[in-house]
Amino acid sequence: MNGISDAVEIWISTQLNENVLDEAPRLLTSAEQTLQSTYAFAKDRRRFTFRRIFRRLVLAKYLQCTPEALEFSSTTTGKPLLKSPQPIFFSASSSDCKTVLAISSGNEVGIDIERIRPLPDIDALISKIYTDYEQSYLSSISPRLLTREVLRLWTFKEAAIKANGLGLAELLANYSAFRNSDGEWTVQGLKSTNQSIWNIIEIPVGSHHSCAVATQRRTKNVRVNWWP
Repeated sequence: MNGISDAVEIWISTQLNENVLDEAPRLLTSAEQTLQSTYAFAKDRRRFTFRRIFRRLVLAKYLQCTPEALEFSSTTTGKPLLKSPQPIFFSASSSDCKTVLAISSGNEVGIDIERIRPLPDIDALISKIYTDYEQSYLSSISPRLLTREVLRLWTFKEAAIKANGLGLAELLANYSAFRNSDGEWTVQGLKSTNQSIWNIIEIPVGSHHSCAVATQRRTKNVRVNWWP
């Protein structure tokens, strides 16, 4: 990925690679090791460790540096950043053992992945966080597919929130997904202080998950990579 481009690269891992986990003593910072220790269960500690090292290894590849040379910080709303200004945008998400990372040198990005799972009291959830437009769309979906579609729209909205850098404290209800006549989706902020529009690209990650990336500028130049 050379120079400024609207291209987006997606990296997907579907398992906790042992070779990556073996790098923990070298590549986890002291702060990350402290955070790792707060997880009660070993499987959660392993997932956390993999996510952090996976992000570091892939970003180092693009920035042509050693993984340990990268230093991370975050905005006041929790959006991860590289401490030294770098010509790269990135966003990561995970669900179970699946981890996804979106990278672009010239297009702000956000990504979200959700496991397709039963949603208790789905009608109340729809009323709470989905807009009138979204509720109208969901009303056209057969009951058999409703849960999947609710989570699909969820990934659209959360990806846009992450791209916007507003953090998970931002309410999903403050954003709405819209589908145009060509079947393409966008997500728009609804508050007077935030009416940004984000372009949505769905990423195929298997039948048990839904994944989407939000980009500042519309692009057809998306490449999906599988790790390792």
